[in-house]
Amino acid sequence: MAFLFPDIEHVPPRVMKKLLNGVLWEGTPDSGYMALTFDDGPDPEITPRVLDALEEAHARGTFFLLGERVKRYPETARSISERGHLLGSHSMTHPRLFLMRRTDVEVEVDESRKAIYDATGKVVSLFRPPYGIFDFTVARVLREREMDLVLWSVLSGDYSGTSEAEVFRRIWPFLRPGAILVFHDTKQGGGHGLESLVRSVCAEALKRGVRLGGVDELSIAGEISLGGDNVD
Repeated sequence: MAFLFPDIEHVPPRVMKKLLNGVLWEGTPDSGYMALTFDDGPDPEITPRVLDALEEAHARGTFFLLGERVKRYPETARSISERGHLLGSHSMTHPRLFLMRRTDVEVEVDESRKAIYDATGKVVSLFRPPYGIFDFTVARVLREREMDLVLWSVLSGDYSGTSEAEVFRRIWPFLRPGAILVFHDTKQGGGHGLESLVRSVCAEALKRGVRLGGVDELSIAGEISLGGDNVD
């Protein structure tokens, strides 16, 4: 029987993290890294700007890609990988996976992985469900494929039309080792202002002595299994 994990807006409740202890919500502070993650891309206008901002800060990000957009913009997807960033899947078409038939879940997972592999040569082992919603069927499909579920410490809300200052205020308390922050590198997400926001976040993190790495560079609690970097 499927179980609904409700929409997670901005900061997941502690009780949810305890119930879902097989999901990577954040790392432990040991490594000194935090992870900037980007959903819904690639976007041929926004993603390159984000990549430039990350490069200026000597930062490595994690990009959870939509398969249908990878097929549309394979060169942009390839540039993310070639510039040293970590890739994950965000499904093929961005549906709500809750209560989907198993065969449809498998299509969303497998077709997105194939699209990413065809464009970049990388077999991804990380998955972030659209809207942060999944059920036991999704979890089983991912486990069978040895993929890890990655959610977040804080959802920036860069898609909501709020100002850069408001987004920065929301994520300010989470600029610390172990944190996983979510942004959206599309015109409908962070838009053209995302480049400036990423620069501000990187500058403040570095000022605090926090290194900026991929999800695979976080220190992970013992009960979490993380597959690590993309496989060639």
